[in-house]
Amino acid sequence: MKSFDMKRFARTFRWTFQTELTGILSGTCGITFGFLVCVIAQLWPVLKSGGDITIVEKSGVISSCYIAYLVYLVIGGTYIMGSMKTSKSLLAFKMLPATDAEKFIVRFIFATAVWAVMGLVALCVGDVLRMLMCVLAGVGNAGSFIPDVLSSLFRSDGRPFGAILAYGEVNWSGTLLFYATLVWAHSAYMLGRILLRRHPFVLISCVMLLLWVLLFIAGICFDEAFDRVSMTAWMTAQWCFMAAALLLAVLNWWLSYRAFRRLQVINDKWINL
Repeated sequence: MKSFDMKRFARTFRWTFQTELTGILSGTCGITFGFLVCVIAQLWPVLKSGGDITIVEKSGVISSCYIAYLVYLVIGGTYIMGSMKTSKSLLAFKMLPATDAEKFIVRFIFATAVWAVMGLVALCVGDVLRMLMCVLAGVGNAGSFIPDVLSSLFRSDGRPFGAILAYGEVNWSGTLLFYATLVWAHSAYMLGRILLRRHPFVLISCVMLLLWVLLFIAGICFDEAFDRVSMTAWMTAQWCFMAAALLLAVLNWWLSYRAFRRLQVINDKWINL
């Protein structure tokens, strides 16, 4: 069997999509409901009184959707296994006439591109339902929030994470470091989902939370030291950290592939002991 064949890869992707279609539709509906509940909770006082949505309220909703979508993308790494939660479904996937590399790439696409599209569709549908509810409640200034949410993903001055320096220039190193960290976190969720058989999302989230707490404490402890570092040195360090985060992400992807190849159907473990 060839190491990689495009036709065989396409057939594997099509089979996987058909198998996952029900889960994709139900998952998108669930995500839509989650986004809609969060937005309605923030706009409930306006919906109840029938007034206009102010700039402050709109900015709050946009920031919440932006952050929620980023978190959603990060945890998408757990979708690497999709609906393969039983030995039967895993056996069906492992028995496909394709190489392990082709199967892993298919699952990788589902955990990244397909997962991202599901979130965007959920955001758009949820926003349409939110606008409909605003119209029925007589709320003014109820236009779509989606363009502003999407612009926050690509426009530096729309990001609520300090991408703009005090003197007005864009801190691209800090911005790219932030997104590189998200890529690394996504790869960590992916690796954890393959290695851990029980409660992978909970365990990985606990580890991530612990890491963020430690980083926050370190930031407080070394706050004065950071103030004495020049801006040039600090931005250089950010570029180095960004490169390290991307290298760690590549390492996690490689380990994920290695563990994926060693998945066992009978004993439901990733390694024979």
